[in-house]
Amino acid sequence: MLQELFFIVFILIALSAGLWAVLLTKQLNKTYGLNYLNTYLYYQILLFIFGLYGLIGMAVVKWILQEMETPAATIQTIANFIPYLGIPFIIAAWYMFIKLSVEIVGKIVPGKLTISYFAFMLLVILGYGFLIIYLFRTQSENAQLFSDYAKFVFISIESLTLLLAFYFLYIEGGKIKQRSLRIAVKNFAHINLLVSAVRIALFFVADKGPVFAGAYILVFFTGEIPAIIYLGSYLNKHYMTTSGKTAALTPFATFIADYQISKREWEVVKKICEGMTNMQISETLFISLQTVKDHCYRIYKKTGVKNRVQLVNLITKSKEETS
Repeated sequence: MLQELFFIVFILIALSAGLWAVLLTKQLNKTYGLNYLNTYLYYQILLFIFGLYGLIGMAVVKWILQEMETPAATIQTIANFIPYLGIPFIIAAWYMFIKLSVEIVGKIVPGKLTISYFAFMLLVILGYGFLIIYLFRTQSENAQLFSDYAKFVFISIESLTLLLAFYFLYIEGGKIKQRSLRIAVKNFAHINLLVSAVRIALFFVADKGPVFAGAYILVFFTGEIPAIIYLGSYLNKHYMTTSGKTAALTPFATFIADYQISKREWEVVKKICEGMTNMQISETLFISLQTVKDHCYRIYKKTGVKNRVQLVNLITKSKEETS
């Protein structure tokens, strides 16, 4: 009975922590408005949904069936089926973590990587679904063997996605020229690596009893919080809030409104006015060179200018008119 009580407490704490992680990320996204924070928010939401349905749902149903003295093979088959419906959420969450890791170092996820990832995951879903149907139809005594196999595949795929994400965080992040951001990305990677290692270790013992299952679920939901808090602390020291950016744009509000210039485009415009090249803008704003060129093209098109000199003259004229 004491183990079941611990399990319930772990579940309640885990749900609260998971919801808090989502709200913290949402606040960061709202406060700083950076592209990768939006991706981070989607990652937290998808992770929470999978944890709520795929992990807690499975654990609760399994517990109830055990209390009802349901045959072990039937319990295991049902326990294998419940996470299946949540698989799309964890697959999407893993992709969002890869995308976050790419964007936080100022790069863009290659289209081929996205297509390859989801094509492979589709095959995984279909294969898992086929085996689940087979177990239901045959009431196979191999349900436990299948469960062990599914756990191995699950961890293997998660490890591969983490390996790819950590490649960008450690290798590409190590190439960032801005020292403070380079250190922040490295520490962010350290935190996530540690949490992932603990989570994977607990995953293999989660079926040993309610305490182990509860501990795994607790780490699954709470493990994201340290990284979020650390990232928030870094952004608070080094980045201007969206409200601060809005205030900074006030002298040029008319220009921005007249030409429908976005916040990101305005950041590019300011760097152009500072005399930066496209490459320097790319490195300063942590976006790809092609993205800078795309922004410049749209800026020129909106303002009707043909080059940087004309753009700077237009900005100067706008400033004089509002002074």
